[in-house]
Amino acid sequence: DPPYDLMAGEMSLTFGIAYDWLYASLTEAEKTRLREGVERRAMRPYLEATSGPKPMWWYSADHNWNTVTNGGATVLALSLQGDSALSDQILRLSVPGMVQYWNNLGADGGWEEGTGYWTYGHRYAFMAADALRRAGWDEGARYLAREGARTTGYFPLVFNPGTKLSASFSDSSGRAADPLFYFLAREYQNPD
Repeated sequence: DPPYDLMAGEMSLTFGIAYDWLYASLTEAEKTRLREGVERRAMRPYLEATSGPKPMWWYSADHNWNTVTNGGATVLALSLQGDSALSDQILRLSVPGMVQYWNNLGADGGWEEGTGYWTYGHRYAFMAADALRRAGWDEGARYLAREGARTTGYFPLVFNPGTKLSASFSDSSGRAADPLFYFLAREYQNPD
């Protein structure tokens, strides 16, 4: 149930990917049921959280909450474009909502939240940016073309040298070990 938060952002991205991948095998009745459910549980709560006079604090945050919530909503809205009237409304909010996050990524690719939240926030940021680009949105290509995006894969490698210890901090002190590295290697043609 509302309010829209991290769990709703995670569910939105997951549902958006699943809906896209399974679309051709779903019956019209299944599509309707799934669309109505996700509109009730994610899309309307996102719009309520972001379109009022005082949007939720995470909407323009410069840390992981931003891309988990806005990025998840973006992928979901792209997946349901043409099937849900709410998609375009969400994209008008979610795409510019991620600007502050991307502006916090300096040219050196470092991340002030450490490697645990580097993984979490960037996973959603890069998945949303790639989905936007694939859907023909210039914003996705612009996010991915930033110098900080090109170099950010080095941050967890330099910040946590070795193979066992984590030099990260906060309540997410894990080492970065995520498929995001494969995306970065392919995207930027960088085998490091």
